[in-house]
Amino acid sequence: MKTRAVTLAPAKINLYLRLADQRPDGYHNLDTVMQTIALADWIALEYRPDGDIPATYRLILEEDGCRAAMSLALPDLHPDQVPAAAAAICDPRRGTVPRALSVWLRTVRQQSGRPPRGGGTFLITLEKRIPSEAGLGGASTDAAALLRLLQALFPEAALDDPDLLSLAATIGADVPFCLTGGLARCCGIGDLIQSLPPLPTLSVDLTKPRLGISTARAFSHYRAAPPSWEEERSGPNADDREAFLRALADLSHIRYRGTEQTAEQTACLSRLRATGGNDFENLLAIDAPWMADWLAWLRSLPSVSYTGLSGSGSTVFTLRPDTEPALDAAAWFHEHRPDEQPQLFTTRLLDRLPAIRLD
Repeated sequence: MKTRAVTLAPAKINLYLRLADQRPDGYHNLDTVMQTIALADWIALEYRPDGDIPATYRLILEEDGCRAAMSLALPDLHPDQVPAAAAAICDPRRGTVPRALSVWLRTVRQQSGRPPRGGGTFLITLEKRIPSEAGLGGASTDAAALLRLLQALFPEAALDDPDLLSLAATIGADVPFCLTGGLARCCGIGDLIQSLPPLPTLSVDLTKPRLGISTARAFSHYRAAPPSWEEERSGPNADDREAFLRALADLSHIRYRGTEQTAEQTACLSRLRATGGNDFENLLAIDAPWMADWLAWLRSLPSVSYTGLSGSGSTVFTLRPDTEPALDAAAWFHEHRPDEQPQLFTTRLLDRLPAIRLD
């Protein structure tokens, strides 16, 4: 019987994002295309039949014969920031990982009448590499990865896919996509997922400024926007969304022809530039008016790439052919916003979720 499972929890980017009305449950309907990328957190789940918890772990759950604890590594944070960040991640009410564990255990008990293997201790180890408040789905992908580990480590208690996706949606709007991965159009609150054919090999440059924007804050700006903002949306309208999806399909077709044709890739990326966008982009001016200059500079470069804001920000991504050089984002920030000290990543697209290793 396996007692430990390990996987990577990859980030996502939003290739476009259009906001819609607010629902009675407080969520907003949206229309977006999400893509999994290789930047990832690392997560492990260990099961012990006894109740021992090592001193390096923090208790996050204790109920119905089950105890759970987390150990965190936050190597990219300043030491002064670690205690508050760790407390938020481990908080049973706010942290997506504790909530994912709690709701999965509760659902298993409801379906089978008992916790998996009669209870015991669940030890979760998480190493964070995805920046927070970045629009990259870091909290959502950690929750989704834990659900995948639970399903793999306890096959006798595993939930059916529809039940698992419904459960995931109660944790966060991006969690269902993070359970699915690859490239997909997501509607509703993100829980209506239409998988799309994978794209050819492209590099992804990410720039995450020091500025962080929480999802809650971004949506509060959206709800407070005056009626005139409707005319200033940066997300694509219905016609542009369909044109964007056609450009994605043509880009995917290049891959299936078995050759990497840079000229055709560039033409498709140019069409994405003409039709894409993100409704949160103009709302960024409330917290960071300078980001309009940053995006304008990126979009003034030769059209061999597609640039956009991911999620509610503040990360900006650029898709480019592998043959093109990485952006010199550091030079722009050094000249125009030296106080921001951005995190810079170059990564790649992922067609599927990383595998799970069982020990």
